Amino acid sequence: MYVCQVFVLLYGVEACPALVRNKQSLEFTITRSLMKLFCTGSAKVVTDCQKHLTFIPVNYLIDIRTTKFLKKFTSSENLICSLFAKQATDDIQKYS
Repeated sequence: MYVCQVFVLLYGVEACPALVRNKQSLEFTITRSLMKLFCTGSAKVVTDCQKHLTFIPVNYLIDIRTTKFLKKFTSSENLICSLFAKQATDDIQKYS
């Protein structure tokens, strides 16, 4: 159930420019939710649980989702997408 909640929080974020503070805000939300789930007040315990559960941090999830979106965007045959394909390719390089 927790994984579904994360994807709901991240829905559509790949299509919008995400600032560092937005990523940190989402990370804070996830961390606090996990603190309640594991009944702890320690961020270190939550980080350890994330590692053992192979949960990718939100910052990386957003970057992965954005890269996938931009790759689909650049391969689209849509005329409007092709107008912005160069910018999308430059953004893909930034995330790589």
